[in-house]
Amino acid sequence: MTRLLSSLKRLAAARGGNISVEFALALPFLLLILGAVIDFGRAAYDRMALETAARSAVQYARANPSDTAGIHRAALNAGGVDPAAAVASRQFCECPGGGSSPCTSVCASGEAPQVFLEVTINAGFTPLVPVPGLPDLVSLAGSATLRVQ
Repeated sequence: MTRLLSSLKRLAAARGGNISVEFALALPFLLLILGAVIDFGRAAYDRMALETAARSAVQYARANPSDTAGIHRAALNAGGVDPAAAVASRQFCECPGGGSSPCTSVCASGEAPQVFLEVTINAGFTPLVPVPGLPDLVSLAGSATLRVQ
């Protein structure tokens, strides 16, 4: 019995291998955090690519406002954008004071309304690491607005 007790005391006092056990316990959490950081970086990069593509499409649309197929091509050719991304463009008008106005009417101040063109691009983002509580597919969007007249 004393031999068993002395063996248990020696085992309890032994410190060799503690770091290995602690590392093995912490490794899954560290990898999960690393995966989440990588996914966050990928999502930020994809959103910046969508913003750049929307700006390129608006620049094209300034010269060719009625060419919706060309606007779509300009957005997708900007680089880094998923070919399945949804591209939408719209033209709207505002009075110089900031109020919304139909493009065919005159503002209350007697001035012609300012014409704007907006391009929005929506694309899906699939994270590498599934996070509980977040959807498997996250929608990212980029948009740009340019005053035409």
